[in-house]
Amino acid sequence: MRPLSIPHWRCVLTALALSLNTIATADPGPTGILLRFQDQEPGVEPYSSRVMVTEAFVREDFGPDDSTGFLLLDRKAQRVYSVDAEERRILVIGERTPAEESAEPATPPIPLEVRFEDYADPDAPTVAGTAPLLRHYRINGQPCLDVASVPGLLPEARAALGELSRVLAHQRVMTLAQTPRELWDPCVLAKDLFRPELHLQAGFPVAVSDPAGHRRLLLDYETNLALVPELFRLPEGYTRFRLGAAGVEPQPEPAPATRNDRSGPS
Repeated sequence: MRPLSIPHWRCVLTALALSLNTIATADPGPTGILLRFQDQEPGVEPYSSRVMVTEAFVREDFGPDDSTGFLLLDRKAQRVYSVDAEERRILVIGERTPAEESAEPATPPIPLEVRFEDYADPDAPTVAGTAPLLRHYRINGQPCLDVASVPGLLPEARAALGELSRVLAHQRVMTLAQTPRELWDPCVLAKDLFRPELHLQAGFPVAVSDPAGHRRLLLDYETNLALVPELFRLPEGYTRFRLGAAGVEPQPEPAPATRNDRSGPS
């Protein structure tokens, strides 16, 4: 039996194919990629979100704009800053102590068997001229992830999202010991901690969903887009915390940079 609702995916891909026909790129300059998604979580109405990718940073907003906060990945430092605009706080993820750096790589606390099945739908619309691949993942025999991917689409954005996934997953692995054993769900352990790039394996994911009710759909994208540099700078005056293996601890804010030096996080 096919795990994917093919008519539903066709509707998603048709809307994406139509939206791409109306997108125009900006003039050359400091450029990046803008991705617009529709996200849904269990018990929450669908909401819009956006991701911006440049050579140096990845920024993911907690909604259609930055009114509530955002994640910012410094790609060189492999560090994520979670900015809470309402509470005026910044949580630093990926800044490790020498002891954390030297710790042995973690292994899954339980065996994780990953299997997948691919399905082709000849009637599905193409995206950027390429037919999507539908893939169903099972972890330890249980349904875990459904992904519609477009091979060859947005390789730079795909690589950047993989970096973001790995940094966040590494932090979750570090704090796994604080999670009760009865909450060790094989699907969550695989897709969120030890195999965080499952959804990126076959191409750029235009639709992802899991049995718990999480869903992300790519609505449209723009490439070669001039992005405002301020989008990739951290706000000053926010309280900072570092998320490490032992949990959350306060962190002093670095000295403000001069305007000419402020190319991104410090």
